[in-house]
Amino acid sequence: MQLSTLAPFLLLGGLVFIHEMGHFLVAKWLKLPVETFSLGMGPRLVGFKWNETDMRLSAIPLGGYVKLAGYNPEEPEAEDPYGFEQRPYFKKFLFYSGGIIANILTAFILLAIVGADNHRIVSRTPESSPLLIAQVIEGSSAEIAGLREGDQILAVDELRFPGSDDRQAVNYIRQKEGERLYLLVDRNGKNIKLEATVQNISGQGRLGILFQPTKFTEIRRPYTWADWPIGTVYAGHTLWDMSSQIFAFLGRVINWDVSSDQLAGPIGIIQQGAQAAKIGWSTFLIMGAAISLQLGILNALPIPLLDGGHVAMMTAEVIARRRFSWQIKQRILMGGFFLLVTIMGTAIFLDIGRLLN
Repeated sequence: MQLSTLAPFLLLGGLVFIHEMGHFLVAKWLKLPVETFSLGMGPRLVGFKWNETDMRLSAIPLGGYVKLAGYNPEEPEAEDPYGFEQRPYFKKFLFYSGGIIANILTAFILLAIVGADNHRIVSRTPESSPLLIAQVIEGSSAEIAGLREGDQILAVDELRFPGSDDRQAVNYIRQKEGERLYLLVDRNGKNIKLEATVQNISGQGRLGILFQPTKFTEIRRPYTWADWPIGTVYAGHTLWDMSSQIFAFLGRVINWDVSSDQLAGPIGIIQQGAQAAKIGWSTFLIMGAAISLQLGILNALPIPLLDGGHVAMMTAEVIARRRFSWQIKQRILMGGFFLLVTIMGTAIFLDIGRLLN
């Protein structure tokens, strides 16, 4: 199996491991015994015993969990022999937030590495390679033809990429105003043929896309200490921009203002990861940071069964100054379970549909 194929599986597994390790470390800090540390859900496949903890790999490769000894938040009537529920609010808050903090910190570290590495690039020369579409102008002929951001152009009429370069592509399109072009694009590993009419804008042919080569020859100088502060600043700015985009997207989801093409489940993420790995390790790390940040933010949402849902429930108990009955908690958790199953099932269904089309 090629590294570019294996890399996205390792990425997703690694990010889930980091998330659960965040919970695990906070539990250890609180001196709470951990009964189970699991990657995946369902029946145990393999594992080993570490002190009192069963470190396991489970059968269903979706998510993971940390189960405290004698207590499970998903079982409201379970016994609590080690007094987790009696701990101060902020300590329970830290336990539930441990995975979120770990994912956000991981995203920051990955981006800092990329920022520091970019700062030491002395020269960057484009290579003949597939052209990555970085932007599709709204209302343009490219959008009408079905081109999307993230597509890789493999051919424009007789031009081939690799073979030709981006400057040849620009000059070719400029001379074809009013004509139809035939494009071959790679979308998540699948070749798609499209047709687009070149628009005449200011006397030149335009499709309405911004693209760039996917491969560059880069010359780097050795690392210096000065690279890391630059990388840290880059990470901070990029993390802020990514967070803004994620929250904007969630707002559109709430308003039902997204298309099915913009939603991806685990299969879609693995496909995108494989494409990123082919482009280069820097692009792959940026994608890893984006996925890690998304995992952190999504787990912070006040949805039952997620970390944010547990925080919301115990916060509501503090405000109400009473513990909710286990029957009420059970109903809330079941509602969250069906919501998450629906969301995950829909995402996987859309992923499979894109594979078949």
